[in-house]
Amino acid sequence: MSDTEVLLMAIYSVLVVVNLIGNTLVCVAVLRTKSMRVPMNYLLINLALADMAFAVFVSPQYIFRPFFQHPSPPLGDFLCKVATGGSLSWIGTAAAVFTLVLIAFERYNSILFPHSIKRRLTAQKVKHGIFASWLVAVVSEIPAITVMRYSVKHDICTEEWPGIRYARAYTLMTFFIDFAFPFTVMAVLYGRVIHKLWNSDSPSSTQVVLLQQRKKVTKLLLIVTVLHGVFLLPDTVTYVLSYFGFKYGSIAYKVGTVLVCLNSTVNPFLYSLRSERFRRSLQRLLHWKTKSFHLTYKAREKNSVELRTSTRLENSSLN
Repeated sequence: MSDTEVLLMAIYSVLVVVNLIGNTLVCVAVLRTKSMRVPMNYLLINLALADMAFAVFVSPQYIFRPFFQHPSPPLGDFLCKVATGGSLSWIGTAAAVFTLVLIAFERYNSILFPHSIKRRLTAQKVKHGIFASWLVAVVSEIPAITVMRYSVKHDICTEEWPGIRYARAYTLMTFFIDFAFPFTVMAVLYGRVIHKLWNSDSPSSTQVVLLQQRKKVTKLLLIVTVLHGVFLLPDTVTYVLSYFGFKYGSIAYKVGTVLVCLNSTVNPFLYSLRSERFRRSLQRLLHWKTKSFHLTYKAREKNSVELRTSTRLENSSLN
């Protein structure tokens, strides 16, 4: 392995571990805190699961791949499709983008139509939205998974399209479906939300707190969305350009993938920094874990002392 590959593997390893720990804590903190088990936060759980899916499926390609001899086709082709090719990781990325669209619609409806029962986010709507986000993500990635093959000559997994026009059509389609269209929709929705929140009439004293809370939540979700777009753009563009003369698998492409991995890692930190409620839930969770560990440790110590005392009494009675 080259020095660059070693460095990238080290970076991926750290990011994947932090990703899995941080996003797991997000899920557990929401599920263990009754006040946080609301439809909106279940979308954040889905976002965390999508980020974790990216981390899990990108690991074979960038972390474990150098440590084993890749089998030749047909087994090698199958392995490229399900693991070492990294295609499944982009299902998680696409699901995350579509989840952010659902979150943007929730903000739009709750801010512009706060009294509309029809537009209110319900558990049933969340279930349908989450299912749709993963369904579209899987469908959009099926063509890339289908053409993924293992190249014995170059010792890499690569897409082998029937013709360059199919590859170009697919990459442009995924750029539109997975990036351009959803982020345009989110830009419009958040633009309306920001205009409503920051240009509303002078609220009454009883509405000031509610308005400030809505602004705070919107800022947090807007930061998550903007960072997601900024970190995803380089990799998305280099993927499209790879069929228009840009070298596929270049260092620029790999750096772009690192940025996507970094993006899937930062959300738990953003929640902790910007959301007091999540921060308190996380602190209670970590305190409970620490307390549980100490109680278990003390119980083991107590059992150990009792066992040693019992042993000494038995020995003394035998003597």
